[in-house]
Amino acid sequence: MQFLKRHQLFRLSLLACVITLSPQVVRAEVVLTLSDAQSEYPLGQYVGVLEEDSGKLTVDDIAGPKYRDQFRSFNEDAPRLGLSRSVFWIRLRLRNESSQNHWLLDQGNANTHYLDLYVPGEDGKTFAVKESGNLRPFTNRDIPHRRIIFKLPIDTDQERTVYLRYQSQAAVILDMMLWSIPAFADADRVDSFWMGVFYGLLGLTLIMTLFLYAFFRNASYLYLFSFVASVTAVYLFYDGYAQMFFSADRAETSECFVLMLLSLSMVALLGFGRQVPSTSMLRKYHQYMHHALVITWLLILVGMPFIGYISTLKATIPLMFITLLYLLVVGVTGWKWQDKPTQFFMLGLFCFILLFLGSMLSDLVMSITKFSWIKEQGRASSFSS
Repeated sequence: MQFLKRHQLFRLSLLACVITLSPQVVRAEVVLTLSDAQSEYPLGQYVGVLEEDSGKLTVDDIAGPKYRDQFRSFNEDAPRLGLSRSVFWIRLRLRNESSQNHWLLDQGNANTHYLDLYVPGEDGKTFAVKESGNLRPFTNRDIPHRRIIFKLPIDTDQERTVYLRYQSQAAVILDMMLWSIPAFADADRVDSFWMGVFYGLLGLTLIMTLFLYAFFRNASYLYLFSFVASVTAVYLFYDGYAQMFFSADRAETSECFVLMLLSLSMVALLGFGRQVPSTSMLRKYHQYMHHALVITWLLILVGMPFIGYISTLKATIPLMFITLLYLLVVGVTGWKWQDKPTQFFMLGLFCFILLFLGSMLSDLVMSITKFSWIKEQGRASSFSS
């Protein structure tokens, strides 16, 4: 019976990987009709996306006839577009058949560097722009929230086309929703509760590890405390909480902190791994590998502001995998010399590596296949026109 369950679980996992890694189907863009029957709309299947390499086009260029037919849409609610230095123009066509005139456009991925909303004026030719993003001053935001949220007024029986300019050196994820105001308030309360639970557990872990270090004076607990503290800080930046406390003139500097804190977390984790007993077979090479990884992470920590975000991120992804794999090998080979808490931690590390590997492969496949296909389609459209 246990074998059958494991076998079924393996098949389901394999199916999930195949679905995740498959190139997404691109289809024709459609108009989103708002009604009183629905108060929230995932926008991934309704937005049109145009990738621009130069970054020089304006909203007037994008809204003109030259680029009208070069937007592409996807059959998914939150398209993941990988890593790119390009600018992505997003077009959303709306028709309001509901009784509500005020909606909220929500970008769920708080780690979006720059996101600007362009709303056409009454003449249909000029655009009012609202600039936002987690590298812009927090006071710029329409709504003071950790995520990027725009107020979007649209009268009943009105049809409107709005544009967004998306630029981010982090992973490009179009996790956009359109909410009625009451629906957003209800969903935000639930989201705030679970975020509180998540950060509460991290805080409890910090207190527990600090207490254990104070009581036992074991360096492994101090390394573990440093690791959890760094990871917590990374999440605070990634989830958009930390940006709330940056002054307007220092907002763009927050870009450096995510990868720098990630580097610190890996150094702390390596320090913890050094406390894990290893077999005599690895003892000869253990010190060399350990010091090489620590030095490399410290170089990334110091050099990140000079290397740039996306270049550092591309170096960080494989290095992070190598670091975790190294720690896993050390933990597995020294399993029988470990106490129960260390064994439990190594099991958690193993699960984290599997999730990280799946995410990395997914982003890699999508960034290679999806947008190379879109570019070819864009060129075909421009040639045909």
